[in-house]
Amino acid sequence: MSHQIKSKTRRKKLLRVAILPTLLTLGNLLFGFLAINHIFHDKFFHAAIFIGIAMIFDALDGKIAKLTKSASNFGAQLDSLSDLVTFGVAPALLVYSIINKNGAVGAHLFPDRFTLALSSFYVICAALRLARFNIETTLDQIQHEYFAGLPTPAAAGLLCAAVLLSYDLEHTAPLIITVLPFMLLLISILMLTRLPYTHILNKLARTTRQPFPILLIILLLVLFSAFRPIITLCVIFSLYTLSGPFLYIKSRVLRRSTVPTTDQHFDPIARKTDTTKPVPPSQNDTKF
Repeated sequence: MSHQIKSKTRRKKLLRVAILPTLLTLGNLLFGFLAINHIFHDKFFHAAIFIGIAMIFDALDGKIAKLTKSASNFGAQLDSLSDLVTFGVAPALLVYSIINKNGAVGAHLFPDRFTLALSSFYVICAALRLARFNIETTLDQIQHEYFAGLPTPAAAGLLCAAVLLSYDLEHTAPLIITVLPFMLLLISILMLTRLPYTHILNKLARTTRQPFPILLIILLLVLFSAFRPIITLCVIFSLYTLSGPFLYIKSRVLRRSTVPTTDQHFDPIARKTDTTKPVPPSQNDTKF
């Protein structure tokens, strides 16, 4: 009897889901599938665009869930499954296909097995990155300001921006195709590291006032994107990818200059107290 009650309760919980965030997450999955379909038809430009659209859905579903206070484990698991398809499988298949099918340059420089191995490694790293995020991040930590390792949407965004750039600047296509495998390998490794990457949306939302240069940079990027959107995307994703190593090196330098005897691992996601001076409890988050 008790088993039947538990079964009914579990079934009832699974049926009660947040409609709008779930639809947005499924939109992410749908555009990821459409990207894969276009890759099979050698429409690489449109595939990269679809992955970019999926990134918008991925950013919105979490925000809507927070605003409506409907964040749940079901939504988190569904989001990770969708991300694996859209930002794991689709970009890897895109890079693999464009190297082997879009021109003889890539096919001659990189054998099929080599690009297949790198693409498979990227998918594996993306899956491990998402699984680790699910285990280490709970619902009460949903407002975190940092990621541990390069997020999968940012990794996919950089690859798609590079593909789009090869179409926008056609004379650079051979060079971009040559660089793509090494970019794929580097991004895969960055996803598995614990380098700190800022959660930009949460950072801006939680801090009411930002330094004036930040506003100026945002305005310049918006202005430049109106004229050269693809180049702007490449610059944004490249800078974000490099920001992880930069923040890590910066933290190491600051630690050596302030407390040379400490040898703690840098973890900006975890809350910690500065022992050099008293800090109020509300200011214990690690900041740069």
